[in-house]
Amino acid sequence: MSLKLAGKIAPNMDDIKRIIYQGFDTFEIHLEEKHLDNIDESVRLLLDAKKKFKINFISAHTPHTPRVDFYLERTKEMAKKVEIPIVLFHGSFIGDMFAEEILRKVTKGMIIENGSDNAVHDLDAIKSVIKRGINICFDIAHFHFDCERSERDFYKDLEILFKNWSTGIKLIHYNDCKKEQDNLAVGDGVINHKKALSIISKYYSGTMILEVPPEKQGESREIVERILKEIKK
Repeated sequence: MSLKLAGKIAPNMDDIKRIIYQGFDTFEIHLEEKHLDNIDESVRLLLDAKKKFKINFISAHTPHTPRVDFYLERTKEMAKKVEIPIVLFHGSFIGDMFAEEILRKVTKGMIIENGSDNAVHDLDAIKSVIKRGINICFDIAHFHFDCERSERDFYKDLEILFKNWSTGIKLIHYNDCKKEQDNLAVGDGVINHKKALSIISKYYSGTMILEVPPEKQGESREIVERILKEIKK
């Protein structure tokens, strides 16, 4: 199996330059309302960055906003104009990402992320969504939280999920976590990364976005790459 490591940036040229210099050429775009309120400017900037730096954008993450439907449509519009293949539908104001009313909004080219503010998305919940033909972005920290809340074995469930359902996972958000804190740099939390990456790399081929603080993305990439080399020995 082959993992492609990617970074995460906002539509801001300074941010893009800073992350590129940390060794990435593929990115997820993290959007806020302001980026989509000025959609023409954001589109121009991203197209300019693609051409100037020879980089790719794999996904566009919807903003964390209570105006869910409006900004979902704006995200789709931006993705189409910039030729970003995946719209990642997720947000802190949505509630339960796996609620029926949310699942009905998922159309071609969209995926949803496990983990919500008010819902536990354990192995069974993720399986049920994938079985419906809906693809997901697997967030490892959210899964860790959810396994703890539902008193399930994180590594056992991780193995079951990726062994049997990895075809429904189209992106991974990889980071570290502790005590309900996610998006930590790799090594700053409680996850056993050699154990977790051994499982993931055995069954998954695709893009893994390092969803960590911007200044720690390069450092986290180096740690993950080192662990993956150790696993292959």
